[in-house]
Amino acid sequence: MGIDNPVWKKETGIRPKNTIAEYHANKQLENLQSQADLILNQAQEIQERLRLTRLMNEASFNFKPVHLKTYYLYHNKTNNQYTLTLIAPKEWKTCPYGEYKATVRQLGDSTWEAVNDKDNTNTNTNDRMYDTEDNVLEHNQ
Repeated sequence: MGIDNPVWKKETGIRPKNTIAEYHANKQLENLQSQADLILNQAQEIQERLRLTRLMNEASFNFKPVHLKTYYLYHNKTNNQYTLTLIAPKEWKTCPYGEYKATVRQLGDSTWEAVNDKDNTNTNTNDRMYDTEDNVLEHNQ
């Protein structure tokens, strides 16, 4: 029961109310899903930092680490000892501490994070990750 008026054209693309409600509900669900994904990623990053921190607590080094300073982690397979040094792998002729494993830095909350070897920026644990046995696993290199 509408009036045909050339000024106000009848809308032919109007969706039923339940379709509009579903659209908005789905948008809200998508937003919540992206927030949940972000929180999950942050929790995984914290877990990785804690695993690395446990490893660093077992490593030997003869200095007091400075927060956000870059250090290098080595693993000697013969005695299964991890060693933290200030010396990068490329600076050694022959490394006495074994195989290079990661470039790391200590954060303000005293946890450790792996950093990108190329530019010493946060890798968000994508370049290196640590499993529960404290073995260094290489990823995405």
